[in-house]
Amino acid sequence: MLETLIRSVMAGMLIGMGCCIYASVPDHVAGSLLFAFGLMSVIQYKLCLYTGMVGLAGRGVSLKKLLLVLSGNVAGAILLWMVTAPSGLAFVPQLEAIAAAKLAARPLYGIAAAAFLCGMLMELGVSVWRSGSEAHTAKSFITVTAVMIFILIGAEHSIADAFYVLFSGEPLYRRAFFILLCALGNAAGGIAANRGTSIALRKQG
Repeated sequence: MLETLIRSVMAGMLIGMGCCIYASVPDHVAGSLLFAFGLMSVIQYKLCLYTGMVGLAGRGVSLKKLLLVLSGNVAGAILLWMVTAPSGLAFVPQLEAIAAAKLAARPLYGIAAAAFLCGMLMELGVSVWRSGSEAHTAKSFITVTAVMIFILIGAEHSIADAFYVLFSGEPLYRRAFFILLCALGNAAGGIAANRGTSIALRKQG
């Protein structure tokens, strides 16, 4: 359990690092590409990321483990926020602007739908690493592309958002509800993608 928690905290910090990189790059497309550093590092070091595991809920990954990973991811985001928020680094105002945009008045269904799409994309981007059938180059391309797409279409990644909203002055309950909604949407999308691809692959076989 302790090892899982440590791996989860590290994953949360790396996703937060991806957010810092994204906020540092003026070009939206280039920023989405560089954000992928966070997820690729999580995969390389075999860390525990909620959005990369939730698609396996009920298939070897228990609710207890998912909650532990989610908690560790958020803790990692908070640790990185504690380092960056008072730093005065150039990207901090941009992180504050991103947080404000995410917490602006929006329909709940729109947030949930954006999180669902992200959950699907993350499951598709990570699941290729669970098999050894594709070359590493192809796997990396799929993963990086999935990350870029979720950013470019405005989908909601619960762990990245957990880092972003720390830079907001909105009440804690609003930020917590937003992250919970995103986490549930990510779960629904991840599970849908996992089950859908399983059926497709079974029929091919």
